[in-house]
Amino acid sequence: SVVSKAKQVFHCLAEAEALVHGTSIEDVVFHEVGAVDSIIDIVASCIALDYLDIETILSCSLPMSSGNVQTAHGLIALPAPATLHILTNWPVIAGKSGLEQVTPTGAALVAALAKPGVLPSCTLRGTGVGAGTADPQGWPNIVRLILGELSEDVDATDEIEVISAHMDDFSGEHLPGLINALIDAGAVDAFATPVLMKKGRSGLWVQALAKPHDSKNVSEAMLLHGSTFGLRRHRTTRDVLDRWHESVETPHGTIRVTIGARNGKIIHAAPEFEDVRSAAEATSTTIPRVHSDAVTAWTNKNRNRQ
Repeated sequence: SVVSKAKQVFHCLAEAEALVHGTSIEDVVFHEVGAVDSIIDIVASCIALDYLDIETILSCSLPMSSGNVQTAHGLIALPAPATLHILTNWPVIAGKSGLEQVTPTGAALVAALAKPGVLPSCTLRGTGVGAGTADPQGWPNIVRLILGELSEDVDATDEIEVISAHMDDFSGEHLPGLINALIDAGAVDAFATPVLMKKGRSGLWVQALAKPHDSKNVSEAMLLHGSTFGLRRHRTTRDVLDRWHESVETPHGTIRVTIGARNGKIIHAAPEFEDVRSAAEATSTTIPRVHSDAVTAWTNKNRNRQ
């Protein structure tokens, strides 16, 4: 809904502002973000998304400017601290100097409602262009939106980099640390398989999947935290379901549920394990019980959903 989307954006902003100012979300005081035009930007964007019945938003890499900008806090360096925190783990490119190209409000809209990606195979339905009041030389101060509709016969595929290495001298007790390091570096998945290597040695075949723009960081993590002297990388494609999170209320607290859909039809609904585990610990309940109650809550909430 419009309200829930707007709340997501403002919560994203509040988290960043709280982190920048070293305070809690409840004590955050918005300055530029609290201005009427920023509120209109956020709410109007959410209204437009609802009006157009947008299911998925993909955004290209965002430009990070350099230089300084005048704010309610005085002169600060670009990119603004809140913008940097909001766009952590988001692909970015070098921007122009001297003018803020991505504001905290714009960053929050993208980070809260969109995901990184390129234009998929689709049927183009329309396009729109919005221009800012600034008129810098050398580049257009505009935002362009493209509206597309995925055809039922178009596969939801994306490119993925596979980074792998064999390790015959790596202790199993160190494996969780390596897997966590790969995930922290940007891998979308990481896993290990027991293998028999040369000279009859038992070892591990460690593999990580990463988006192309994260593959370098993941490779560095494999070399730094593993025991291999080299690794292999190759690019391939994967078929994926459209995914998003929804929250449900259970007797054990709020649990996020990951939704998987294909061509607009929901196929899977799986409670997030970390939420389930945390709720089970907090309420002295078993993990299977919390998981079952979350599934039941989501099913009851969406009983009439198409």
